[in-house]
Amino acid sequence: MTHSSSVMDPELMSLGQIYAQALDGLVADSTQAKLIASELHQLEELLKSIPGAMALLTARTITKENHQKLVDRIFHDRTSELISSLLGIMARHGRMSILPAVRQSFDILLARRDKQVKATVITATQLDQAMQEEIRSVLSESLDANVVLETALDPKMLGGMVIQVGDKVFDSAVSTRLEGLLKNMLKRRLEQ
Repeated sequence: MTHSSSVMDPELMSLGQIYAQALDGLVADSTQAKLIASELHQLEELLKSIPGAMALLTARTITKENHQKLVDRIFHDRTSELISSLLGIMARHGRMSILPAVRQSFDILLARRDKQVKATVITATQLDQAMQEEIRSVLSESLDANVVLETALDPKMLGGMVIQVGDKVFDSAVSTRLEGLLKNMLKRRLEQ
């Protein structure tokens, strides 16, 4: 299965992982975990679909206390107790903007329960189905897991690929290798 996606800022992912792990620790079983994951997806989609919703929930002109009150008023009776608590804590700490990272990290944790791993491959041009399957197969074997492959395009890349699995990034992009070569050449010239 292949989806298009964007790679998230590592700092946001780190914070998202912390919240997702805390949430995962409160989940009773796989069934509840899947319900929570679904609720996070629906919430993220809802906030994306309402113009200005995330801007309001993350506005720096509103105090954290008022953010929390706003989140409680909007979501308290409309979400599960766990999600309501999560949103309240995130609002209290001014971290509503990391909701996509929490959702993505929770998805990773849920997939690990099922020994499933998401990998994102970024290339300059679209990979054909055979190449996607080859990459998925190699990753599945090396990670000893069922890999769900997503692809993303970055037309600025000269060639090669960047593969992100969880919080690990494997960079074989031509531009990265050229940058490394250039640095080494400059370093040698400076040493001469």
